[in-house]
Amino acid sequence: MELWVIRHAIAAPALPGQSDDERPLTAEGRDAFLPLAEALKALQVRPSLVLSSPLVRAHQTAELLAPALGCPLHTSELLAEPPSAELLAGLGDRDVALVGHEPWVSQLVAWLVLGRKELGERFPFERGAVAHLHGRPSPGGMTLRAFLAPEHLGTKRL
Repeated sequence: MELWVIRHAIAAPALPGQSDDERPLTAEGRDAFLPLAEALKALQVRPSLVLSSPLVRAHQTAELLAPALGCPLHTSELLAEPPSAELLAGLGDRDVALVGHEPWVSQLVAWLVLGRKELGERFPFERGAVAHLHGRPSPGGMTLRAFLAPEHLGTKRL
């Protein structure tokens, strides 16, 4: 299986009384992420599914990504919390692009590659960063093929 783990684009700060979960992307975040999605398409990234956290900023990022890659978008509450065995079991053997948040995307990559979530700091995701993994979605069962910041994909830093 091929797995692409992506951190959401630039989000607005929370307004007074607004929960962190409701923070939307900024116009700058949207504008900066679109070329990144197109760069992934040009690299022939072809997941069968984009799976997103339900938090607004991640879901809005995934809404930009899914059409660029020509695949459906689904939401999973499991991407709005620390990585779990339930999340891994739900991936199956299909190629998937995940859109989520720090520190959980870092912990997920560490868990899949090194077998230890607590080593997530070894994989610091800036906004819009992409990790490409290959293998079986289990602790230590995947190989890191690429870890790309937006500027590595020919786009500006998010």
